Amino acid sequence: MKRLFKWIGILVLGLIALIIILAIALPSDDTEVTADGEDTAVAEDAATEEASDENGGEETSATAVSVPGIGDQVQVGDVAWTALEVSTTDVLTADNEFTEDASTSGQFVQVRVRIENTGNEAKTADDSVIQLLDSEGREFKSYTESYSYIPDDELIFLESINPGMGKDGMVIFEVPADASGFQLKVGDLDMFGGEEAVIDLGT
Repeated sequence: MKRLFKWIGILVLGLIALIIILAIALPSDDTEVTADGEDTAVAEDAATEEASDENGGEETSATAVSVPGIGDQVQVGDVAWTALEVSTTDVLTADNEFTEDASTSGQFVQVRVRIENTGNEAKTADDSVIQLLDSEGREFKSYTESYSYIPDDELIFLESINPGMGKDGMVIFEVPADASGFQLKVGDLDMFGGEEAVIDLGT
């Protein structure tokens, strides 16, 4: 009888030892071992960190891209545009004594620009390739009577600009009183072109 109890004790101790060994050797329920021996949880953490780094890089890159502003030169085709100054008023003073001042229920936006010809052929400055945009996405063409309210030395549109040369001038827009968030859209001055760029006027 004593020998029987001895063998039973040995079997119980063996079972307990086997259970302890299996508990240590087998992975936990929430961790899956991959074919190459790497824990899935570790692999997933690494993938998450990598994706986070990539997303962070994309966000940084997107943030770095900004719209050029006042004083920044913008290349559009063979033409370099620079917005030099912007101002608003509700009355335009005529440049001569024979023209009456112009008033509006909205506002006149006056933008001084520089146009430089960086190509190899003469180009004609044309105000049809320059428009004013506002924060609501509205697009405004230049004021039709602008020539009466711009000093002669700043009347540059329809003038020829030779290669390597530039001209400073003014363009005027009439817009609603509540318009704001202005941007200047400029083109390449090519008859069959179509390149455009936007300059933030900061108003």
